[in-house]
Amino acid sequence: MRSVIQFGVAWLLLCFSAFSAAISFPHDLGVVELEQTPTRVVALNWSHAEMLLSLGVTPVGVTNISGYKKWQSNNPVLPDSVEEVGFRASPDLRKLRALKPDLIVGYRFRHQRIYKQLSDIAPTLIFNQYPHGEDQDDYPARMQRVFLQLADVFDKRSQAQVILDEMDEKIRKARLTIEAAGLNGQPVVFGKFVGMGLGLRVYNDHSLAGATINRLGLDNRWQAAIEGRDFSHIPLSQMYLLGDANLIYVGDLHKEGRRMIESPVWPLLPFVQRERTFQSPALWSFGGPESAVRMAENIAQLLTQATLENKGEESAAAVLKETVNVGEAVTLGETK
Repeated sequence: MRSVIQFGVAWLLLCFSAFSAAISFPHDLGVVELEQTPTRVVALNWSHAEMLLSLGVTPVGVTNISGYKKWQSNNPVLPDSVEEVGFRASPDLRKLRALKPDLIVGYRFRHQRIYKQLSDIAPTLIFNQYPHGEDQDDYPARMQRVFLQLADVFDKRSQAQVILDEMDEKIRKARLTIEAAGLNGQPVVFGKFVGMGLGLRVYNDHSLAGATINRLGLDNRWQAAIEGRDFSHIPLSQMYLLGDANLIYVGDLHKEGRRMIESPVWPLLPFVQRERTFQSPALWSFGGPESAVRMAENIAQLLTQATLENKGEESAAAVLKETVNVGEAVTLGETK
């Protein structure tokens, strides 16, 4: 009898221990219960792949790896060991199941429709990429919230906070460069030639690009957006709406992008006539902290470099000296 009681007590303690070990992690479609830290994670989009790698977590699978390497500029570097699991909008469920993941991470607008199938394979976290319902934060605020939520899953919140603090500091330094070059308040539009007959994709204040431009002390000039998104598309016939803003467009030109630039209309546009077009290396407009830093630093470099070239070597030296002085003053607490 005693042995039966002892067995029963042991069984109850085991059950209680297993139950108490489970931790709840909220996401935008519910709550996931995890009993241990995941070790085989699949990211169904590049943004979460970037965030995971930034935290030192290598996913076992990512969608459309060639796209990550092109548009995310493979930053952070995606190890060759990572398996491709289909496309972002249509993950290969058979490959997913074969990888035997213990966590899947995706976005609502792409993966809500297959949430049940994903959850049948492994616990699945689904987050908003764009405003949805009561979640009307701009992208940077949402990105930071999701980054911390992911960090919690791996018990890396303190590391994530350090990364976010470093992001803020690097953007602050980029802003000082802008200020020293006398570019405060300059109008800027951030764009990407997306092909498919859509013309130029441009981003409003709620996007990562638009919010970063404003944080740099510049003026993000474009405000319109497709419903439920933070960007819109404008054809060549409407690009006069950009006025004389500085246009920064990212990545290589698609066939239609080249056609727009080679069009006889292009040289007549105000921002072209005032030599305010800048081509940037690929920057991911829907990324994490590392994408935000790369974007801020690239925008600052493009605009200040053009200003220095226009002012000549003597003025350039003065601007660079001013940048150093402003940085030192902020460090010493002499300026705000």
